Parts: sequence; structure tokens; C-alpha cells
Amino acid sequence: MLFRSAATVAFGLLGLVASPVLAQDEILTGCICDGYEMGITYDNGTVETHPVLKTRSSNGVGWCIKDGVLLPEFQKQIRDGVTGRLDNQWVNGPWAIRFYGGINNPNPNLNTIARTVINTITSLVELRLPSCDGIYPVDSNFEPTGCDPQCSWKCSAGFEQCGDRACIDPATQACPSGVPVSKLRRSEPSCPAGATVCPTGTGGWECLNVASNLEACGGCPGSDASVDCSALPGVADVACRSAKCVASRCVRGFTLKAGVCVPSSKRFW
Repeated sequence: MLFRSAATVAFGLLGLVASPVLAQDEILTGCICDGYEMGITYDNGTVETHPVLKTRSSNGVGWCIKDGVLLPEFQKQIRDGVTGRLDNQWVNGPWAIRFYGGINNPNPNLNTIARTVINTITSLVELRLPSCDGIYPVDSNFEPTGCDPQCSWKCSAGFEQCGDRACIDPATQACPSGVPVSKLRRSEPSCPAGATVCPTGTGGWECLNVASNLEACGGCPGSDASVDCSALPGVADVACRSAKCVASRCVRGFTLKAGVCVPSSKRFW
């Protein structure tokens, strides 16, 4: 008989010593060098522990989030590793499947497992982010690039660096003397403060508050950053807060951990 319970599941971070934790009201953007591991203690006393996600020393970058959302390229590495059952420099797919999907489950839902792993590493990154005040650009048109050197960044696709702490849209802005300056341009759709102009898919647009929209949390519908919080596995009560899905209650079979519903301990015979 094999089993795992809350008392016998080992959960640990791999990598560097934790950086100072950010205050909850700070923008959750940055990278950590750590990965994490999961372990199971069986009833015969045998302990099996493996990394689920690898550290910077393995993948060369670490794990990065922007405004509380794991960057799309990292999400893709996790999805590819889990759905492809790969054990590579990024993720141990077979161990993630075994841990989250069930030891004796012949048909685990690989997409659900990948989403659970993404949610878990996102929460861990948030808890261990260093402060990058005065280093990151003052606008939001950038992405963190890694944990070593810490607080490194680059301008997002389509934007260009202007001075030490700005990324500009060259179609609408100029950069004389390293200072962003608006260009004259035709009128474009605009939204009230706090809302984002989102395409509707029919040539039109709408204003959405992607920081609190339950079905378009973190970005416009259809974008890589957008998450439908109501569709996340195991959630019973969930909200979009500061562009991040935060669960407050889970359905049976799931346990609430740091605002994420993860599969509860299971017993196997």
C-alpha cells in the first residue's frame, strides 16, 4: 500500500538563499534563481524526492514574472515539459505528473498538471522577489530577463530603450537626449484610468480592467497574459486581484495554498 498525506509530502525550494520579501502592495515583477522539489514518504519509510522545476544553474535564467504573471516563455517550457513527459533543464515532467496526477493514474490530465505547476512556481516567485526599486523602467513596457544579475531587464517586443529607465514605442514617441517625448499622432481608442484597450476580435475594441476581470485576468482576452480565473482547476471561490488569480476556497480534492488550489493528498492501494 502506497500513500502520501499532508504530513508526509515534502516541499522545498532549490537554489539560492531567499531575498528580502516584498511588501504586498509592491508591483510583483522580477526573477528568482530557485526551483522547487516535491517528495513523497511511503508507508514503508522510503522517501522519494525529485526537483519539479530546475534552478538557474540548470536552465540558465531562473523563473520570472511580470505583474504577477509567469512570463509566457516560462509557461511554455512547463507546458511542453509536462505534456511531453520530458525531464530536461527546465522541468521534470514525469515527476510532476506522478506527484500531481497520481502514482497509479493511467490517464492523468497533463494540461491541468501543467497549470498547477505554473500556479505553484508563480506563487513561489512572488514570495521571494527582491526589490528592484530604482532599477526597473518607470513604465510597464519591459520584461525582467533573469535572476543573475538580479533586476536585469529588456524592453518588450516593439519597444526601444530610452535613457536608463524607459522603453518607448518608436511609432508614437521619440527619445531626444534620453528623455521620452510624445509624437503628434492621430486619435486612438482610449480608456479611463485603470482600464486597458482590448480588441474584440471583430475589429472593434473594449475597455477592460485586466487587474480585476475574472475571465481576463492579467491581460486582454486571447493574449498570453490573460487567464480565466473561473476555469482554473479546483477553484470554488476565486477573484482577480492585481492581475493575478487568487483563490479563497477550493472544491473537494484540492487544498488552498497561497491563493492557489493544488491537489490534496491521496491514498493509493
